Amino acid sequence: MCRFTAGGSGPERTLIIGNLLTGMGGAQYGAILISGGRIVELVPENGIEFAAGDAAVFDCGRNYVSPGLINPHEHTRYSFQMLTAQDREKLPVYAHRDEWIPESGFGDGADKIRYKDGTDDAKTLVWSPRSNLALYGETADIPALLRENVRIAIGTDWSVSGSYNMLEELRCAAELYGSGSDSSALSSAALWRMATGNGAYALGLEAVTGKLEAGLAADVMVFRKLSDDPFDDLLRATAAEVLATFVNGRLRSGSREGFSGALPNDCRFAVGTHFVCAELPDAARGLPFGFGEVLQANRKEDIVPLYREDHRPFPNQAVCAVQTRTHPES
Repeated sequence: MCRFTAGGSGPERTLIIGNLLTGMGGAQYGAILISGGRIVELVPENGIEFAAGDAAVFDCGRNYVSPGLINPHEHTRYSFQMLTAQDREKLPVYAHRDEWIPESGFGDGADKIRYKDGTDDAKTLVWSPRSNLALYGETADIPALLRENVRIAIGTDWSVSGSYNMLEELRCAAELYGSGSDSSALSSAALWRMATGNGAYALGLEAVTGKLEAGLAADVMVFRKLSDDPFDDLLRATAAEVLATFVNGRLRSGSREGFSGALPNDCRFAVGTHFVCAELPDAARGLPFGFGEVLQANRKEDIVPLYREDHRPFPNQAVCAVQTRTHPES
């Protein structure tokens, strides 16, 4: 479990202690010293006591401390609804990759999905396997692309056809091309990199976030240690195993069951056993609603909830497997 200790009255500093994931080689016990929202130093085990000083400390023991997962492909405006049983029966419904776009000229208008044009400027391939399979019945040949040294990031696309969160998307990718750190096709360590550093690169933010590195933003995720392989543990993790998430060094959410003792004062909101650190309402920041409304919306059956209160993973939109199409004879 993690234990929070409030800091002193000096300059605001935070120390996160745990098994740090700084690369694909595995985890090393130490700490991250944070000030002003940025990582100041990666502290070795023998320097933790000195670095703590009057800092606020999150001692997460031997649990894994990772860069936060980055989702470079997510239509947040539309990711709010679950597919109905009738919708699922139609998947996959598109024979052409542009058939779902209203302006494409392909396909029946009844099967169009709301869509707005984005940018065509990209520096890497962003892969959304579950959505690809749901919409088209197939996805990219990732092992072949990796052999050509293509940099690949991974994203959820949206709730209409993709995964509800990045953990589910990672599991879908692993189901398609193998999991485990010793996988010959796509290792769990490689998937971790796709969801962290490669995601930052895809967004042009590699100099800002995506790694546990001095000078970068302190965007951090702490997840439960289940074995000695952090990357395999990440593929097994659900929201219940995510003990804490930090943005710019500030705790934003986590699992109350993953903490012993008190939490910071602004982490008083709860969705089941998950806590959220926020100030609501705040009309100046575009939040003209109270937490009660958030909680009520989280329990509706026809929208994607913030958390599943019983800790079960979200239901899949579609089977994460290549699907065989049948076309009527002309």
